[in-house]
Amino acid sequence: MKPFLISIASLCGIFLFLVVSNGLGFGMEALFGEHLVVWILFGIFWLLGGALWETTDQNTKFFKKLLIIAEVYLFLLIFVQPGINLSWLEFVVLYAAGYGIVHEVMTFRAQKWQTVFFSSCYGVIVALMVSIAALMWWRQPFDEQQFIMQQGSFLFTVFDGRLVPSYTTILLKSPMSEKVISASTKSQTFLLDKNTDYLLQFASQQEEEHNFIVLEDQEGNLIKVGPQSQLRFSTRASNFSLQEQKGRVAFFGTGEFLPPELMEFRDRYQARQKAAALALLPAGLKSNPTFQRWSIRFTSSLAKAFPFWYGENAKYIQSYLPYLGLAATQKQHGKVDYSILKSTGKLGTEKANHKEKYREYFKKLF
Repeated sequence: MKPFLISIASLCGIFLFLVVSNGLGFGMEALFGEHLVVWILFGIFWLLGGALWETTDQNTKFFKKLLIIAEVYLFLLIFVQPGINLSWLEFVVLYAAGYGIVHEVMTFRAQKWQTVFFSSCYGVIVALMVSIAALMWWRQPFDEQQFIMQQGSFLFTVFDGRLVPSYTTILLKSPMSEKVISASTKSQTFLLDKNTDYLLQFASQQEEEHNFIVLEDQEGNLIKVGPQSQLRFSTRASNFSLQEQKGRVAFFGTGEFLPPELMEFRDRYQARQKAAALALLPAGLKSNPTFQRWSIRFTSSLAKAFPFWYGENAKYIQSYLPYLGLAATQKQHGKVDYSILKSTGKLGTEKANHKEKYREYFKKLF
């Protein structure tokens, strides 16, 4: 009866741990919804194993071993997705070590130190594999070039609604089509075809600067076209190829300063880029700066200990840094005048040193 009660208590402890972890922001609720059937099977096998623990019948012993094999596999399958947060080789190592611990507990050895030694070795392996599954999520880099190739090129109109259509002509021509854009609508968006040459004409007797057209290429570069302008360009590459420009035409690269009226276009592009990068990471890592710091530190330590296996994973972190909450926090800190903070005493000095240590840390890491 006692082993059965222990199995009930331990099962409750597992669920309590998940509830507490979810409260800390690690997104554990997904483990219940996505693996409900596995949880039910694991709970049944776990309780059944506790009920049969003290039986000595030979057939029952064999059945208990099968239960243990199934329990270990189901439990690991809930928390670890082979091929996602652990490679298949790592999953096999974790499963073998987990089963080894259970086997040592169930096997009688005349010399207790052997049980302690082998159980400790298996325990270290399990702890390492579980830590890798929980904290080392940098399995692939964010491929910015792939993101760019998946984007489209766009034409946006930004009008105040007071353009008189009879005084304004906006024409977008390509070898396959010709489109007249209405000047009476404030905001319009047009997706441009790839591998196409275009002619854009914007003729208007109303030359107010707050009426303009914006072109955005796949890389996020922007072209502002004002009234009384003509532009020939091509979408055959990921960035616009300008062939002819007349009038009020201004080009703004991704790293250049933008006038206020164009900031919303860059913000939208960067938001799409951030969403694409974070889509490759688990929910708990996307929005939890503390978890991000733990993961980065653990991965860097892992890369130093096992550079052959995990050296590349540490390098992958660089491609995600601009999109993490940790990076956003650093950008905010970068706006602070640290020379003023230093003059306020110890607190300012510590904050300045922390910024420098953070920079040196990533230099050593990458």
